[in-house]
Amino acid sequence: MKTYRIIDIRSKLSNGILLDERKHDWRYQIMDLTDDMLLNKLKSLKRKELVAWLTWNDPNGIFSDEEAKANDRTPLNKYQAMAYLYLIIMRDQEDWDGKMAGTYIEDLSFLE
Repeated sequence: MKTYRIIDIRSKLSNGILLDERKHDWRYQIMDLTDDMLLNKLKSLKRKELVAWLTWNDPNGIFSDEEAKANDRTPLNKYQAMAYLYLIIMRDQEDWDGKMAGTYIEDLSFLE
């Protein structure tokens, strides 16, 4: 009689992503940072990397330079990309005060 080993794949997944992949992918790693650590990490990234994260996180958004131009918008500068990314990550944190480096960013209209 053959015996079969049953593997519970749910223990190896987090939101459908393999935990090992999530642990080693920089895009997931920054999602686990909070406030000052996140801001320092975003400052160290290049504009192109910030835009790549935004596009990866929301493929239907207008974050890439090509999408922005196709929609008659100006491509994001580094500060705008940092603010969007920071807002996306921080808005789910209970104790977030709506500020990035002392400036309120809940309303991103000032970036446009």
